[in-house]
Amino acid sequence: MKMNSISRTIFFVFLLLSFISRINARQPVQIIRGRIIDKATFAPLEGASVLLKEATPLKGTVTDSSGHFFFRNITAGRYSIEVSYMGYHSRSISGILLNAGKEKVLEIALNKKLNPLDEVTIIADEQAGNDPVEINYLSSRKITVEEAQRYAATFYDPVRVVTAGPGVVATNDQANHLVVRGNSPNSLLWRIEGADVVNPNHLTNAGTVSDKPSLSGGGVAILSTQLMATSKFLSSAFPAGYGNVLGGIFDIQLRDGNNQHYEFTAQTSLLGIDVAAEGPFFKNYRGSFIVNYRYSTLGLFAMAGIPIGDETINFQDLSFKISLPAGKLGVFNLFAIGGTSTTVFSGARDSTEWEFQKDRTDVDFYSDMGAAGLNHNLSLGPNSGLHSAFALSGLASGRTEHSILPDYSTDISERHKLSLIKRSFSSWYFLRLSNSNLIKAGTLINSNSFEIKTEASDSLFETLKVLHNGDADYTSIQPYLHWQYQAAAGLLFNLGIHSLYSGFNRSVSVEPRVSLKWQMNSDGYFTAGYGLHSQMQHPSVYFNSVPENENLGFTKAHHLVAGYTSRLHQHLIFRSEIYFQRLYNVPVLANRRGSFSALNLLETSIISEELANKGTGKNYGVDLSIEQLMHRGFYFLLAGSLYDSRYTGSDGVERNTRYNGNHSVKLTAGKEFEVEKKSEINVYGINISAINAGGFRFTPVINSTTIPEGETIINDENAFSEQLDDFFRMDFRLLWRKNKANYTRTFAIDIQNLTNKKNPAWPYYDFHQNKTVFKNQLGILPFLSYRIEF
Repeated sequence: MKMNSISRTIFFVFLLLSFISRINARQPVQIIRGRIIDKATFAPLEGASVLLKEATPLKGTVTDSSGHFFFRNITAGRYSIEVSYMGYHSRSISGILLNAGKEKVLEIALNKKLNPLDEVTIIADEQAGNDPVEINYLSSRKITVEEAQRYAATFYDPVRVVTAGPGVVATNDQANHLVVRGNSPNSLLWRIEGADVVNPNHLTNAGTVSDKPSLSGGGVAILSTQLMATSKFLSSAFPAGYGNVLGGIFDIQLRDGNNQHYEFTAQTSLLGIDVAAEGPFFKNYRGSFIVNYRYSTLGLFAMAGIPIGDETINFQDLSFKISLPAGKLGVFNLFAIGGTSTTVFSGARDSTEWEFQKDRTDVDFYSDMGAAGLNHNLSLGPNSGLHSAFALSGLASGRTEHSILPDYSTDISERHKLSLIKRSFSSWYFLRLSNSNLIKAGTLINSNSFEIKTEASDSLFETLKVLHNGDADYTSIQPYLHWQYQAAAGLLFNLGIHSLYSGFNRSVSVEPRVSLKWQMNSDGYFTAGYGLHSQMQHPSVYFNSVPENENLGFTKAHHLVAGYTSRLHQHLIFRSEIYFQRLYNVPVLANRRGSFSALNLLETSIISEELANKGTGKNYGVDLSIEQLMHRGFYFLLAGSLYDSRYTGSDGVERNTRYNGNHSVKLTAGKEFEVEKKSEINVYGINISAINAGGFRFTPVINSTTIPEGETIINDENAFSEQLDDFFRMDFRLLWRKNKANYTRTFAIDIQNLTNKKNPAWPYYDFHQNKTVFKNQLGILPFLSYRIEF
């Protein structure tokens, strides 16, 4: 009897272990769910058809009364979704990545057909750049989080993903400053959740010649990709809803957290330690939260006494979004991002190690940024909707430089501080007048506070002298009106008017916008547009030691663009655009002939002369791309640009701008291989990206031992007459993603500048060597990361 009891116990244990092993042997599955809404009015669409491709067998469903759909027990992998609804343009989203550790929650907005008889199929793909909200098909591209996690050497920075497309190049490997079709990075506009914000990047001095902060770009974006939803980047002929911008717009959207289940993500890499959590507030309420915190790994290494490079870099950031549905009152969203960053460079305390001038200095730099806001979406019926947003954002940075004396003591030689606070309110109302007419009316109000101070000494032990000191409070108001008219099947017109008023100098600009889209057949469409645009320059141009410069007006530009987009195959898209931008009212020297132009500025500059709005400029070129959307694990984007960027200063001489590289060719390509087992799915991925771009322009440096130490004297008459060598860089990424039941692990290695090409960055006069030397960009840089989702 005793043996029988033992036998039965062993038998039941065996059955239990067998049962557990069978549970663990199940393929990792997850849920794909979401909501279908009217893009303009935010109203849910009941009865919309949703088809999940690549599922075996093929799966389809329809939305419920609140617009929701569900697909359960879907094996981890990549899928495409097609959504259709009577009276609306169909929409497809390809390359959706479903991991076992996280539900895929989508909000898909459909654009209503203005003409119900119009059955022409619109090329509509998440990566094709179409945007029904802004009714804009010109010079725009979707930026997805998945791309930031797939492309090589983007460091999970959504801003760097933009450079894979045509017409956009970065100024330096160390930073994400964007040059859009020959325009300075200062011509970029940043917007989060519908409100304008200050520069949302860490280390705003990264990649700048003077090592001073910039107001657009930096070392890495403060916003983690954990929080970002699909966003968009626009580069020309902007619709009426955007203003005070000339070069490009990064319009960032934040995603909602999972409102049904708690989920967590942890990631560690050479960039930072990243943790995120999301979930519902309580049961049976569709509200949610998502929060992310990141601390730089480089900072941890520094605290442990492990040096990485010649600078000690440290940063951290925190971001969150809270979604609060309020029934008939609409949806309220609270959001915030904030971060701090520092770099410390300590010169050598051994004179035999002084090779360059920088080796004889200590430099401390800090940059703090924060933004918090509230937005509200309200459906007012089947034909109208209201959106409002408010954000308070601020940026403060400072740089202090000490010279190392022969006895290794130090003396302060330069100090720089800059701050910008922006209070932004925007609101727009959308109304369908008929089947072929709709209007969008809105306004944007920005209240700004700016302060800058630069001090330096002529020589050691002398008192610091104020070189640049300015501050101001000013407000801009931007009302606009947009009208869309469907003239015939496949022919769409957009007419708009935007106005910009600045309170500090009472400048007014009234700006017409017009575009058309002609859907020639189911696989291709033609676009064309024109817009008058204006922008305030970097605040340091207006607010400095020259009071007369506060009377400067806006810099303005005429934008002309035309393009053709064609679907060559189901997943292969060709895009082409030609553009011309004529700039005028550019600040140049007022009282003497010279080559200075505000179009060449990036970082904060010391303006010590009176300026006048008498300069001009022009950018023109062609952008081409062929993109294979993710299909059967393969994708690529081949992009090329030919362009010319020129300006004219007060001396009347037409010159190359600082950013006139003339050409760029880029390739991003990759392949994923899936290996299925009983209890797990492994994905192995490889991505290669390469760029060859014309070098930027620079002004020759005057070599002379009589130049006061600390100054670099340039040959002003030959401004930007020389060009850096072509820039070439190849990046590489290997990825291993392992899906098990309820969690996903991803290991990746990125190598930036695989060939270790020493690309030149800029020349400067080095007083230690008494000659002009070139500062090089980054060499080969390996980057490891590990990520787990559960």
